[in-house]
Amino acid sequence: MSIYKTQANSISKKKDEKENELKKYETDKLTLEKQMREKEESYAKNKGGKYMGRDSFKQYAANLRVKNANYKVMKKVLDEIKAEVVVLKRTEQILKQRTDNVDAVM
Repeated sequence: MSIYKTQANSISKKKDEKENELKKYETDKLTLEKQMREKEESYAKNKGGKYMGRDSFKQYAANLRVKNANYKVMKKVLDEIKAEVVVLKRTEQILKQRTDNVDAVM
């Protein structure tokens, strides 16, 4: 019977230790939440707003992806137009050289 009593006492002590540890963590959590609220309030006063939440950030990221895709498409079109302009300028130069030669020959 004494063996069971010692086991029960040791388990009881472990339970008490864990309960104390849990209480300590809960008080730590409360103090950290209070500090976080204070920091958010000071940030809101200094910067004039609150940081983005998870949903608004996801929406912002989705909009950014769409804009990035549009940018890439337009950049590709612009590069194609620039390449065509280079070819047309070179063609114009060649034709002007030929017309000068034709005028000189005539």
